[in-house]
Amino acid sequence: MRQTQAAPAPAESDAKLAVRAILRVLILIALCTAGGLYGYWYAWLFLGLTLVVLAVNVTVMRLRNPGLLRQRLKPDRPTKKWDRQFMIVGFVASIGIFVVAPLDFFLIHGPNVPLAFVIAGAVLYLGGNGFIAWVMGENPFLERTVRIQEERHQVVITTGPYAIVRHPMYTGLLVASAGWPLVLGSWWAFLPVLVMDVAFVVRTYHEDRTLHDELPGYREYAQKTRYRLLPGVW
Repeated sequence: MRQTQAAPAPAESDAKLAVRAILRVLILIALCTAGGLYGYWYAWLFLGLTLVVLAVNVTVMRLRNPGLLRQRLKPDRPTKKWDRQFMIVGFVASIGIFVVAPLDFFLIHGPNVPLAFVIAGAVLYLGGNGFIAWVMGENPFLERTVRIQEERHQVVITTGPYAIVRHPMYTGLLVASAGWPLVLGSWWAFLPVLVMDVAFVVRTYHEDRTLHDELPGYREYAQKTRYRLLPGVW
């Protein structure tokens, strides 16, 4: 399956990136101000951390893999039916996090999250994203959808975080997402996070099978790097 659409020019990529970043910031600001300008300080903390995360990811891609930044800004490519399904589940669950957390804070009034746990959540968020940034700097084929990029002559990446586990992007996402409810000050927000993470794990399984079947050299790589997500576990 070959992609004939030309790569967007750097200026076009910058514009798309700016629009996406602005939309994310506006959503987070709306979350912060939902019950009063400074009422939900956890969300302001999350906003600040997210801006750091965006800055780090974009900087790493620009320096290490500028082509990857353009690829990830393109419309999603044709992908497996199961991949679309898991993407929808993951997206809905991620939205659920930012619905449940403020509802918990303003209406449900669940148990407070101690400051030490909020700090731990921030460490998980930044640490998980640091791992993701490492992945982005190492793998120029890191698109959002599952497909073999024949038009870009995709090869197996075996270095950096890929020498540790076969799907390090998901490893970083699992670590980072474990910190989101803590940063947002809501124990209840772990429920949609759990749904999202289960979708990530199942998607990892199916993606791994696809790569075994369709990407030359992946079987040999899998024999050397045994674990998909967690070293010593799976």
